[in-house]
Amino acid sequence: MDGGPVLAPRASLSGMPSVLSALTFALMAAVPVFLPGIQAYADPVLAGCAEGVSGQWTCTGTVTETQSPTAATGGALTVNVVEPLSIIAASGNGITLTNSAGDTDITFIDVADADVATVISGDTSDNSNASGIDARNYGSGALSITTGPGTVTGGRRGIYAFNNGTGGTTISVNGDVTATNVGGRGVHVRNHHSAPSSHTAITTALGTHVQADGGGLYAKAVND
Repeated sequence: MDGGPVLAPRASLSGMPSVLSALTFALMAAVPVFLPGIQAYADPVLAGCAEGVSGQWTCTGTVTETQSPTAATGGALTVNVVEPLSIIAASGNGITLTNSAGDTDITFIDVADADVATVISGDTSDNSNASGIDARNYGSGALSITTGPGTVTGGRRGIYAFNNGTGGTTISVNGDVTATNVGGRGVHVRNHHSAPSSHTAITTALGTHVQADGGGLYAKAVND
């Protein structure tokens, strides 16, 4: 044997396809994978409302508790629904949207496909004070709620919208809205600013039903 270098044996790749296949399958199934020296996890499926960029939220999946997205500090709150979405809260509102003084707008948008109905429900037990969607803008801007095909249900109110900003209040209903309790209101809007730009507009799509014991639609403007 001479004094030349000794070459290590070349690594075999014969087992790699099966290893990669197992890893790929497990990631798609969203379960942990345990391989020699390797541990990987797939991301769980989002359920509820999650924030991306500050103040911008996406709601999807199935949950049984109130969702409460928050605004960017000194900015806006924007919530987009990605179907399917089912929120059936055993207590409290289905979705609570609140801007503080110093914030700006609130925008809730559900443009779901007509074949995929969104379900948003707050507590509907007797004497419940809950709403399906409860939006309160104490900021300086506008308040806009657009519901998609499906249902929004609450005990006292289906949709409650309070706007103290100088921007307008716009409610576009594209699915059924119901308040279940005695004296409840389907869509209840209170606009608390006297600025000329602080108008109120409520529209309902053809074929939708907005109903409650105390009235389907109720809107009130209260000057500062």
